[in-house]
Amino acid sequence: MAGVNNEGLHPPFEQKFDFLNSRNVALGILTGDIVIFPTEEDWDEVDSVLNFLDAEVYFAVGNHDMKDRELYERRYGSTYFSFVKGKDLFIILDPELDSWNISGEQLKFLKETLLGTDKRRNLFVFFHQLLWWDKNNKYKHVRLNSTEGRADTI
Repeated sequence: MAGVNNEGLHPPFEQKFDFLNSRNVALGILTGDIVIFPTEEDWDEVDSVLNFLDAEVYFAVGNHDMKDRELYERRYGSTYFSFVKGKDLFIILDPELDSWNISGEQLKFLKETLLGTDKRRNLFVFFHQLLWWDKNNKYKHVRLNSTEGRADTI
């Protein structure tokens, strides 16, 4: 099986599946742009490739994934949600709903979900875009950390 616009996932990531499986990795979160131009076949290919990974995998959608929101939601459900693993709370958000913002029902969901965090060891929040990006914001002078000398992270 092959996707129309992409064949599976990023090849260097796929090449790490045996390593990840050997380490008994239980959970993975893909943070968006999983497909380039979403089609049924592209998502089929992603699902097929992920079957080789022993971990549960969740998606935090990106702008490319949402070029066909109806297709995505039909296949995978809501684009924002939370779940608990052990004592840890995971929150997945979708800034694509409102021009890279969290508002409306999603903001209400987030606030309600955060009410119970005192019972959790860790809180992890995932999303694709920078929520705080604005050309005039206080982060405009932050520079990307150097990647020089970094080891492979997985």
